[in-house]
Amino acid sequence: MARGASRASRKQTSLRPVEYAASVHPGLEEIAGEEIRARLGDARIVGTQRGWVLFRYPASAADVLRLRTVEDVFVILFRTDQLPPFRKEALPLLTRMARNSHYWTQALTSFDQARRGKVKRVTFRVVAQMSGRHGFRRQEVRDAVLLGVQARWNGWKPVAEDAHLEVWASIAGSWAIVAIRLSDRRMRHRTYKQEHRPAALRPTLAAAMVTLTSPSPTDRFCDPMCGTGTLLAERQLLGSYRALLGGDILPDALRAAGTNLERVRAQAPKPTLYLWDARQLPLRTGWVDAIACNLPFGEQIGSHADNPALYEAFFRQVKRVLRPGGRAVLLTSEKALMRDLLRRYPQLKREREILVGVLGKAARIYVLRRE
Repeated sequence: MARGASRASRKQTSLRPVEYAASVHPGLEEIAGEEIRARLGDARIVGTQRGWVLFRYPASAADVLRLRTVEDVFVILFRTDQLPPFRKEALPLLTRMARNSHYWTQALTSFDQARRGKVKRVTFRVVAQMSGRHGFRRQEVRDAVLLGVQARWNGWKPVAEDAHLEVWASIAGSWAIVAIRLSDRRMRHRTYKQEHRPAALRPTLAAAMVTLTSPSPTDRFCDPMCGTGTLLAERQLLGSYRALLGGDILPDALRAAGTNLERVRAQAPKPTLYLWDARQLPLRTGWVDAIACNLPFGEQIGSHADNPALYEAFFRQVKRVLRPGGRAVLLTSEKALMRDLLRRYPQLKREREILVGVLGKAARIYVLRRE
């Protein structure tokens, strides 16, 4: 791939585990870790940080691009949890991290496995992310890492956009990594997402919610307020089911869902869509095995004033149509309202509650089991 990377490195079989970093939607670290262990049987989790899961995996780097609950995947060049807080110490360290890493050969081999692209001359760019208080600026971090990469690979050309290779520096307090990005925008945004509406779910968050329903090939899966169809698409891509159906009260939402779902490339049958009111579901009692739903937060969609009546009617329907032992996975920011409903509907037992950030707002995923 790169001029200066040896032929031996390109033929390396990755018998030694490579260390990867998966960036995840804040709050989904545990769920992403569970998927990494389940989908990549030989993977081992070695650490977590808010928004990140670090793991080692010995097989092909192309395998890690199959993960669905993560936003991006990187192969690590260097990491530390003791980054100095001051400019004169931190920036030279970041330059050395980028220049002297012992894992460049291994990382470039992983990049070749994941991307399989050949270029005459490597172009690269450096992306810097920071959170917390520091005695230096993000642009200084980018320049420090850029200096290190150029010192290591003087034949590579730095560019501002459309680089063949991206080197990321991510810093959170004293924790820092320098890593090569293996994924592209298709991993987090998916290729099927063409139609968008306000408050639509991120695909990785939808994938996590679907996973929390404990999917089975015999499932009758339903999203009663399907919007643009992201939960249905992620369930379809996950594998077999007995029935997959969704509905919405808004015709425009159903049209958007239909457009997106037509683009899903999966062996499983297409979902069935209905124009319905989630407060009066036309489904038999106890017929549904799994429900996943992004409830209105009362801001971009719906209103806080209307949500109590809407949620109450929806809970009655969930209790009715969900079979005993079935699960409902619900996303909302209405914490007090959910606490009241769970007290009044003991048949829907809370198994798990996960705090996540959604568009800068605190929300929760509730995993409920029908008693």
